[in-house]
Amino acid sequence: MRNVLIFLFYFSVASVSAQETFYPRRIDSEKWLKQLKEITNKDERIDYITAKIYADTIYKNLANQIFMDNKIRDPEKHICRTIIVVKFANQYFKIDLVENPKLENIVKLFNSKRIDEITFLSEVESVANFGSDGLCGVVILNTKDKKFARKLRNVL
Repeated sequence: MRNVLIFLFYFSVASVSAQETFYPRRIDSEKWLKQLKEITNKDERIDYITAKIYADTIYKNLANQIFMDNKIRDPEKHICRTIIVVKFANQYFKIDLVENPKLENIVKLFNSKRIDEITFLSEVESVANFGSDGLCGVVILNTKDKKFARKLRNVL
């Protein structure tokens, strides 16, 4: 019985990987992440991330949003966005202006004094922590600024 279950598991994994769909917006997100990693100046990185957050809010029509795990729909219309997260201590705050427009006030506060470090999760870590949403990349903005974290908590 155990061998049958193992065989079925490997068969299902192999069939899913063989059916991988091409998502153009995922490719765009990967290019954006690559460009972000090439920027060495922290202020320029923060500006680039801020611009990405505002660019991703263009997709406000959530009724037409198509998710990666829905294989029937058109992958051309799939909204694949890089997830931007602010980390303070062991707390993570997702910065998504579509889900919470009030976060715009927080995004305006992004600067090199408040953001200590910018880290990138690998594709495996992104998917493990954020599910299919993390497939297009995750950027973590680490901060130690208590006032900034308090403002973020108050908005959320």
